[in-house]
Amino acid sequence: MQEKLTQSKEWTNLKNYYEQEMKNVHMRDLFKDKDRFNKYSIRLDNIGILFDYSKNIIDDKTKQLLLDLVTASDLKSWTEKIFSGVKIK
Repeated sequence: MQEKLTQSKEWTNLKNYYEQEMKNVHMRDLFKDKDRFNKYSIRLDNIGILFDYSKNIIDDKTKQLLLDLVTASDLKSWTEKIFSGVKIK
């Protein structure tokens, strides 16, 4: 049986990092980085979508911890299943 994502070490790492490092961080401090928008947004011009997550309490380590969580969740495999028509419960 698959482990619940919220019980994974990756989830715990992300949660602990938030509690210890990011919980009291203010957006005004994060926006001292003038390149923040470029670092924390994705523009898909071919389909006209801008995903801007720069206005969230996130830093490079948070981003890496989130990517670790994505890997642990096997998101790629689940995405392939969904788009191939596999029934997901």
